Amino acid sequence: MSSIVIAGDTSGSVTLQAPAVSGSTTLTLPTANGTVLTSGSSLSATQLTGTVGVANGGTGATTLTSNNVLLGNGTSAVQFVAPGSNGNILTSNGTTWTSASAPAGGFSNLVTFTTPGTSNWTIPAGVTKCKVTVVGGGGGGGGGSGGGAGYGGGGGGTAIELVTGLTPGNTVSVTVGAAGARASAQGNGGSAGGTSSFGAFCSATGGAGGGARQENNAGAGGTGSGGDINIKGGVGDTRVDSNNSYGGSGGQSFFGGGGLGSINGNSAGTAGTYGGGGGGASWNNGNNSTDGAQGIVVIEY
Repeated sequence: MSSIVIAGDTSGSVTLQAPAVSGSTTLTLPTANGTVLTSGSSLSATQLTGTVGVANGGTGATTLTSNNVLLGNGTSAVQFVAPGSNGNILTSNGTTWTSASAPAGGFSNLVTFTTPGTSNWTIPAGVTKCKVTVVGGGGGGGGGSGGGAGYGGGGGGTAIELVTGLTPGNTVSVTVGAAGARASAQGNGGSAGGTSSFGAFCSATGGAGGGARQENNAGAGGTGSGGDINIKGGVGDTRVDSNNSYGGSGGQSFFGGGGLGSINGNSAGTAGTYGGGGGGASWNNGNNSTDGAQGIVVIEY
C-alpha cells in the first residue's frame, strides 16, 4: 500500500493513505468550501447545495425548528411536532403523533341522565373508556282494599360496568327507565318501573309493581345484566301491622330506600331515591299509594 506525504510548514505532516489498486486512480481534491469527495469510477469533488434528500440519508430540510420533535415522513422531508403546553406528551391517533396534555389519573368527570326516555351521550375527545352505573325505575305501590293494606313496589336493578374501546365523537344511546305508577284505584296493583340501559353494553330492569291486599304479592326487585357487577333491587315491604293501618314501603335500589307506605289514610311518605319502589296504600284509604322513582344512568370518565 503506497502513501503520499505532504510536508507541512512545521515539524508535522499530512499523510494520505491510498488503498492497494491495480492501475491508476485519480484523486481530485476539493477547491471550495462545502465540497465533499464522492466516489464513482474515480474520486472527485462535488459542491453540496440545497438539502440532502431522505433517500441520501438527509432530512430533506435546510433548517430544523428548535425544540421540536422530528417525525419521519416516508421519502419526503421530516415533519415537526411542536412541544405545545408545559407538561404535554406525544399521543398517537393511529396515524401520526400529536402533542397533548397528559391524561389525569383515574376518572375526573361525571355525567348523569335522570329524565325518563332515550337520549344520546357524545363521547368526549380523548375518552376511550368510562365507568357506567345503570339503575332501572322503581315499581309503583299497590292499593289497599277490604281492610287490607297494599304492598310496596320493587326497587330497580343495577348494572355497573367499565366500558372500554370507545371512539371519541361517536354517540352511545342512553335510556332512563320511567317510574312505575302507583295503583290506579283501590284494590289494584302498581305498575312496573321501566328498564334503563347504556347502549348495548349493560341494562337494568325496573322493579315490579306492589300488589293490592287481596293479591298478597310484594313487588319483586329488578335485575341488572351485562355489567361487571349486576345487583338485584330490593323487594317491596309486606310488613304491615295487624290492623293494616299502614302500607308496605317500597324496595330499595342501589342509591337508597324506597317510598314510605301510607299511614292511617294520610298521604304517603317521601318518595324514594332513584330506582326506589313506591309505598303501598293503607287499608282505610286504598288509593293513596305512591309512584316509584325513575331510574338513573351515571357515566364517569
